[in-house]
Amino acid sequence: MNKELLLFNETQMSQTPDEKTIERLYIQGLLREVPFEKGRKIIYEIFINGKTESEVAAELKITQQAVSKWRRKTLKYLYQKMSS
Repeated sequence: MNKELLLFNETQMSQTPDEKTIERLYIQGLLREVPFEKGRKIIYEIFINGKTESEVAAELKITQQAVSKWRRKTLKYLYQKMSS
């Protein structure tokens, strides 16, 4: 399990249902601002639906390496967006 997903899952375990809903809405709002559709889909599937990079790669018919690259690119974009 990757570090981001592990941290995300640990955070979710200690949250109330209301907090989980708010966090999900926040993440979905952030994802809407991502200018690349493939990046949005990959982040959503990995962090919201809990899929592995390999599962997402199979669904999108791309390599796991491509999924990893899109994940990094999209997370970097979101980090920069949140930092500004």
